[in-house]
Amino acid sequence: MAGSLLVGLSLCAVDCSSGGGTSGGQAGADADSGAGTDAGGSDSSAGGSTSIAGTSSSGGSPSSSGAAGEAGETSVSGACRVALDCPNPGRECLEPVCVDGSCDIGFTEAGHPTVMQVTGDCKKTLCDGSGAFSFEIDDTDLPDDGNPCTIDECTNGVPSHTPTGTSTLCGATLKFKCDGKGGCAGCANAADCGTNTACTTYTCTAGVCKTNYVASGQGDPGGQHAGDCQKNVCDGAGNTVSVNDNTDVPVDNKPCTQDLCTSGAPSNPNLPANTSCGEIAKCDATGTCVCNDPDACVGKCGTLTDRCGHTQNCPTNVCTGYNTCGGGGTPNQCGCSPDPDPCSGDQCAGTASDGCGGVVACHADCSMNGQCPCSGGKCYLNYCLCNSGPCN
Repeated sequence: MAGSLLVGLSLCAVDCSSGGGTSGGQAGADADSGAGTDAGGSDSSAGGSTSIAGTSSSGGSPSSSGAAGEAGETSVSGACRVALDCPNPGRECLEPVCVDGSCDIGFTEAGHPTVMQVTGDCKKTLCDGSGAFSFEIDDTDLPDDGNPCTIDECTNGVPSHTPTGTSTLCGATLKFKCDGKGGCAGCANAADCGTNTACTTYTCTAGVCKTNYVASGQGDPGGQHAGDCQKNVCDGAGNTVSVNDNTDVPVDNKPCTQDLCTSGAPSNPNLPANTSCGEIAKCDATGTCVCNDPDACVGKCGTLTDRCGHTQNCPTNVCTGYNTCGGGGTPNQCGCSPDPDPCSGDQCAGTASDGCGGVVACHADCSMNGQCPCSGGKCYLNYCLCNSGPCN
């Protein structure tokens, strides 16, 4: 990675998929249409590298504005120890960097190939070391039109499809011959010409096979991957190409991260600290949902489990008077359970405290059959009194 840094870098979004980079870029192009050209133009020198600023080829190559501050800002912020602590800028050729504990944006080294490449445009997309894109001629990146009656070629970065000679075999079973114009002659029906796919269909008209392509950016060739911010579509030349789909967000099922697609790049940056992530929970600076129950001990006492599932040791000295923690029969609440029989065994009159501030009238039988072990017992000063000596 180059050492240059930039905050507030503004570059146009990447879309490497438009047009698919095939000859003419025209939806439904016929296989017998003859040689095509790249409508976007190309380098005039083979093997050269051209930095593009504010332009793009109709073949779908990425483009950049080439200047900062023109099309919105790209910036990151926050404390960090290493680059991995910083959010992804969400765009190829830009990288997160950590400088003196702060997140910033750096540039990918020059010559580094981008992930998004346009198949069959006779070019290779690279990073230019300044956060923008450059395009290098790649004559091995042939524009396959799926037509056996054309020769797929790259010439100094320009794709073309030259008709083959009349001796070339064609058709689904190779029992026909090309007509020298890019068509396959001798068919009786469409099945003689080839097998239809999601991006290519075949017809037979007046004995000549015709190849029909689904328009660029249309169709559903399958192979989709949920959450990659990409969508597979047809490129207008019978091939499948991946294009940016910012609705295909990467869902990580975390309450403190965002699910984002930025110019086809998936990311899950943290939500701002103190963002609510539950009834009594908030996100912290690391993207973790932290539950806090500040009212767990309000009106409570003793050890309990709060609404977050945490153990709380609430004070027990909050209970006053006759009340104790859990004394009323309800856990973690101050209360008092009265003594159902506070009178002592030989108290025959008066009252006794129930232990919770209440009084109970006492009654007892002071006879030999009651509280006194002798027949002459009587209630005296609220307590049973028995005769001294043996009972009579």
